[in-house]
Amino acid sequence: MDDREIYSALLELKLPWKVESISLDAVKKKVEIYIIHEKG
Repeated sequence: MDDREIYSALLELKLPWKVESISLDAVKKKVEIYIIHEKG
């Protein structure tokens, strides 16, 4: 299971929603999660 799948599960995302990317900044203690809506 990769990071995108883990965050999708934590956020309980269902298709057509999915995590596009994740950005972690340990210095700023910040996590950015980019979520997209797939066409369908």
